[in-house]
Amino acid sequence: MVNTEFYRTYPDCIAYLLITDIGEVSEESPEFLGIKESTISNIILSPNPTDGTTTLSLYLETQGNLNIVLTDLLGNNLFELHNEFTQGGAFAKTFSLNALPAGTYFIKINHNGNAKIEKIFKK
Repeated sequence: MVNTEFYRTYPDCIAYLLITDIGEVSEESPEFLGIKESTISNIILSPNPTDGTTTLSLYLETQGNLNIVLTDLLGNNLFELHNEFTQGGAFAKTFSLNALPAGTYFIKINHNGNAKIEKIFKK
């Protein structure tokens, strides 16, 4: 059965619904919303807050390009911490914030089209 009210409300989704197996997709499913399962998990920043040096640990479900950037509160990129093809599995990177003043920063992690943002505090 076609929900015509849905098509009037979300006209851009028509092509997606016609291509997808409609029997398996509901309005609540991640596939319907265009959400992919994340390939990044188990993110740990330790220590956080830090006096200067911290370690980012995470797990990658698959191999691919991994980009990690440190940004300020305004989203300005301060340092590129990693930008390489990386094998799947456990990953760890230790880096220093000694050159930065005390404050709040963000670590942006991008891997195969998936993104995560973690907050880090420097004392």
